[in-house]
Amino acid sequence: MPMAMHATKRHQGIGTIVPNAQCRLVDAETGKDVAPPASTSASEKTGSASFSTSEVGELFISGPNVCAGYYRNEKATKDSFSVDADGRRWFMTGDIATIDSDGIVKIHDRSKVCLCLTLSYAVANS
Repeated sequence: MPMAMHATKRHQGIGTIVPNAQCRLVDAETGKDVAPPASTSASEKTGSASFSTSEVGELFISGPNVCAGYYRNEKATKDSFSVDADGRRWFMTGDIATIDSDGIVKIHDRSKVCLCLTLSYAVANS
């Protein structure tokens, strides 16, 4: 991808997934993975066409850099993690996102109603 186009695309999302981490998008209604974006064609690499983007889904992440759970809060841990058929633990971020054919993640919305911060303050989702 031309450098100028890559810089423009980076400003449209939060970036790519860090090394050693995995992500997936999950449909909230079905609980199944959202289909990944189609691979980039040669015409897209030259900038003459738009890039392919996945459908929206909740962003799940997994890897050695993801915490094992919430400290002394088993309920929050149980509510925030999912285990797939292979036994891999996934953190359910609550972010509604898409991923394009270059792996750039774009956050569109939140699925969780509020964010609970330290000292029990709740911040309404805007």
